[in-house]
Amino acid sequence: AIGDTLRLDPALFRTDVAEFESLLDQGNLEDAVDCYHGPFMDGFHLKGAREFEDWRSNEARRLSQRLKAALQTLARGAEESGAPEKAESYWRRLHAQDPFNTRFVLGRMRAMASAGDPGNAIQCGEEHTRLLLRELDAEPAPELLLLMETLRAKGRGTEAAGKVIPFPYSGDFRPGIAILACESLSPRQEDAIFAEMFHDAVLTRLQMVSGIITTGRASVLWYRDHPAPPFRIAEELNVDYLGECSILKDSTQIQVSFRLVDARSGHLKWAETFDVDLEEADSIIGTLSDIANQVVGVVGAELTAAKQVRIADPPTRSLSAYELYLIGRNRLGESSREDLMEAIGFFEAALREDPDFSLAYAGISNALARLPMYDITVRAPDVRDRAREAITRAWELDPSSGVVRANLGLVLHFFEWEWSGAEREDREGLRREPGDIQARIQLASLLAALGHFEESVEESLRVLAMDPKAGGVLWSAGDRMWHAGRVEVARALFERAIRAQPTAPWAFVHLSFSYARDDPKDLRRATELLGEFARQIGYPHPDRMDVVTEALGGNLALELEAVALLDDVVRRTHLTPVDILYQYAALSPVDRLFDLMAHAVETRHRWVPWIPICALAARPQVMEHPRWEPFLESIDHPGLPVPTH
Repeated sequence: AIGDTLRLDPALFRTDVAEFESLLDQGNLEDAVDCYHGPFMDGFHLKGAREFEDWRSNEARRLSQRLKAALQTLARGAEESGAPEKAESYWRRLHAQDPFNTRFVLGRMRAMASAGDPGNAIQCGEEHTRLLLRELDAEPAPELLLLMETLRAKGRGTEAAGKVIPFPYSGDFRPGIAILACESLSPRQEDAIFAEMFHDAVLTRLQMVSGIITTGRASVLWYRDHPAPPFRIAEELNVDYLGECSILKDSTQIQVSFRLVDARSGHLKWAETFDVDLEEADSIIGTLSDIANQVVGVVGAELTAAKQVRIADPPTRSLSAYELYLIGRNRLGESSREDLMEAIGFFEAALREDPDFSLAYAGISNALARLPMYDITVRAPDVRDRAREAITRAWELDPSSGVVRANLGLVLHFFEWEWSGAEREDREGLRREPGDIQARIQLASLLAALGHFEESVEESLRVLAMDPKAGGVLWSAGDRMWHAGRVEVARALFERAIRAQPTAPWAFVHLSFSYARDDPKDLRRATELLGEFARQIGYPHPDRMDVVTEALGGNLALELEAVALLDDVVRRTHLTPVDILYQYAALSPVDRLFDLMAHAVETRHRWVPWIPICALAARPQVMEHPRWEPFLESIDHPGLPVPTH
């Protein structure tokens, strides 16, 4: 005893907690998890002792987190060493610790399947699905549906089975890092904007690094509006490390404090404070490079000499140009007409500060290429020349940039229909900057447009692992899944996309088509979705959309009326028939469909690159029509496999 404090001498008294933590600290994980027999002081309470109860609860949570971290490490190690039965035992313990954690269920199911027990793996997934519905009134995650569907398909021996892809995808992305939103310690709004820009700049540098996955901006910022404990954020994003940043800014200097925490154990891995001169661009870039290099070193990722040079190389010597560019990037990530136009304005302002700023030209090209998809009043030919000029100038200034190469691929795909060149540039951009989420989305889209559906699905899973809460990511992944024949998974992703981004019209129209055409049908939901789409585009009679969905659902007597209604939608809005091609392809006379497709090519419509897979998915018979091959030749398309729908 020392004063009022009573302690047990660890040399004389053995406790399971002390032994558990000592074994963990020594790296003896197997023995450590064996001596954990339940929650800390479970069932022990002191009436009226709030401080004690808080301490006991916090200790129980901390020790539970350490147990989970150790079990996950052991499970992954067993998987990598080819011991699926052992891996399953660890995932089973994790599942028991947190029955509502879908990630633990997925790990257990994959281990069961690898051990030759797919039946029980499917049963495990079905039980988890029922638990979520019964206790939380929650739908199962798309990744759970995908794994169950894949295992069932393998059992049937069908081609749609694909391979069992781990989700979140981890094949070439480990460890995972989430850099939480930078906190501004200053009261001024402009300082909060600077903190957002600094956060984007850190993410931009880390996306150049191979062998790690850096969570995308949208998913990280989601927690700014939905606060959660760090360990919960780490579990939901499936990351190993959390980065925390705060910024204190005055007129000439900023103080940047950065911490990197082991998300599983809660241990601090690295912390440092930087004093940055706001009048020197090199000072900002140097700080960003120091943070990136320290993070890479702590997590054990490899950084080549060339990448070290690239990370340290300032993209511009003008601090004002760099700030304007980062604001533009911020707007670019929102993907609405207003945000894209604002992004272009900021990129152009950056170029007035530095006319040789390659990334600003690439940003203009990216925004212009995407603008026709988010503003139906803009035609692709209206922006094609400007986009080409911008990316050409970006290439002339810095052909070694992964961002520039990926945006060149975007222009080649969207405007030029140069399929092989687009794929080459997309892949080269990702080789240089493997964490570029937008580049991965466009590669997955290109692969789907070429009919490489399974490869497209795998790329989409990578993107979902990187930014699982972003509406655009969810919508694009849903589209990829649907074209690969994973209808249930696609629907779940589309529904999640709509919740994340309620003003994303294309997700509504595509999901509506699936509910009307695919089994199991849900015409009520299909009508509801198509009606919302009609409202978003300004059609005055959204309540009439049941005619279209009933016709799509098999009511042949309504087909002519449905096509007439689609024509009325086109007349009264800025849509073209190709914007709702699924519906037209399924319901129109086939010769009229080919006339619409030919007109789209003549006018260089925004959706031309995707017309083949959309038409074929909605109406597989078009492949046998004599106008099919000439249409593919008109856009230099290499051809498609037989559709899965």
